[in-house]
Amino acid sequence: MSWAYQPNRYGIAAAFQRTVRSTMDTISTPKHERGSPGYNLDCQTALREGFQAFADAARAAGWDKGELAYALLELARFNLKGMIADGEIELHSAAA
Repeated sequence: MSWAYQPNRYGIAAAFQRTVRSTMDTISTPKHERGSPGYNLDCQTALREGFQAFADAARAAGWDKGELAYALLELARFNLKGMIADGEIELHSAAA
């Protein structure tokens, strides 16, 4: 089973939740077709502003910058492994 966001489980403050929700409404759609060289860059660009707001909210809540970075990497890795195990995606190389 994939990791799922559970705000109450992790005790995220209401202000933090509002920040995340408000940035989710501003994520842009892809400009390139899936599988094209620009598709992943479109995704990174679309998520950048929301990601920064998310990180800023976590820092404002008192989390250390290094610990935050490590935790986000671990969550992303755990989520990716879950999606692969569930057959939702296939692992591929960015260099391919």
